[in-house]
Amino acid sequence: MPIHQNSIKTLSAEDYRQIEWEHARLERYLADLHETCHNLNSQLGCDTCGSEKLASCHGRMHSFLHDLLDITGKHFVNEEKIMLSRPHVTEDYAYYREHHQAHLQIMKALKSITEQCGMLDRQGATAEAYRELFGQISALFEEHSRAFDDPFIQSTRTA
Repeated sequence: MPIHQNSIKTLSAEDYRQIEWEHARLERYLADLHETCHNLNSQLGCDTCGSEKLASCHGRMHSFLHDLLDITGKHFVNEEKIMLSRPHVTEDYAYYREHHQAHLQIMKALKSITEQCGMLDRQGATAEAYRELFGQISALFEEHSRAFDDPFIQSTRTA
C-alpha cells in the first residue's frame, strides 16, 4: 500500500506526524497479516500448517477484523479533521464531500469484507480468509490513496 510520503511533508508538523503514524499503523497491520498467515502468498490451505499455527491464525482473525474497522475509521476521522483545518476547505466544499463519501463507501466495503472473511474463517478456510482480507483491503486503500489522498495532500502545497 503506497502511502503518499513525499506529499505529506507540506502539512503542518502536527498533521504530518499524525498522518505518518496512522499510515505506519496501517502498514504494520498489513505486515502483521503477512506474518500471521504463512500461506498468504500461495494458494495453499490451512492443511499445510500444524495445529498450533492453525489455532493461532484462526484465533487472531477476529482481532484483525475488528482492528481493521477501528484503525481505518479513526484514520478517516482524523484525515477529515485535517482537511477541514485547511483555510479553503469546508464541509460544503465539493472535494471534501467527495472524499468524505469515499470514506463512507470504504467503511461499508470493509464491513462487507470483514463479514466475508469472518465467514471463510468460520468455515475452516482461514488461509483463504487472510488472502481475501489482505488483497481486498490493499486494493481499496491503494485506490483511495491515488484518487483522493494524493491530490488533497498535493493541494496543501499551494493552499
